Amino acid sequence: MRRSRSASRREPTTALINIVFLILIFFMVAGTLSGPLGESIEFVETRGLDCCAPPDALAISADGALTYKGAALETVDDFFDQHGEAGAPVKLLPDRNLPAQDLLRLVRSLREQGAEHVVIMTENTSP
Repeated sequence: MRRSRSASRREPTTALINIVFLILIFFMVAGTLSGPLGESIEFVETRGLDCCAPPDALAISADGALTYKGAALETVDDFFDQHGEAGAPVKLLPDRNLPAQDLLRLVRSLREQGAEHVVIMTENTSP
């Protein structure tokens, strides 16, 4: 009688390593790193939303100063001259201490300049 060898099967670690690297590359490509939006901006707080601050948002501080990707803008016209696209939604990051009338005035100005959709971003404070 022949004695059968019990060959130990090794786990295919190469395939597992390949999968881990593919996942790592996916998240490096899919994830975006955003620059600082401004130290003086405090976000409006909301609860229960699944959202994050995009790097391509127009920020407005409590004193009404506009910034886009870290660069100061004088007026809404400057935003559309330099960065705005016709028909593209405008993401707006208002400071928590910005008066509502100033926010509404800015939204109205954005709509008059051609922004079809104005999205107001807030901070998600859900646990």
